Amino acid sequence: MPGIIKEHVIEILSLHIEEKSDSATGRKWDALHAMCLISGVEGGDQPVRLNLPMSLQDTVPGKYYAELGLQRTFNRNLLPGVVRLHKVPDGPGADQLESQG
Repeated sequence: MPGIIKEHVIEILSLHIEEKSDSATGRKWDALHAMCLISGVEGGDQPVRLNLPMSLQDTVPGKYYAELGLQRTFNRNLLPGVVRLHKVPDGPGADQLESQG
């Protein structure tokens, strides 16, 4: 599956929605953040805050691989980001990825 990064496992600990607003226009929007541990990085597991698309707001805590793609921001910037999460299979021989998003 192209775009799925299997070198790093993202363990989502919690999700929260933050209301944001543009300082110039006052336009408001919601941003979804996940508190995570990222494995496979130098120095061991690292705690991070990961921005996620609102389409993933029903994701349950657990271990995932991330599928990356390009996303358009509200102010028309194009940025790389997580577009889908794939549950890390449990146990040996589990070869099917369960998708979120």
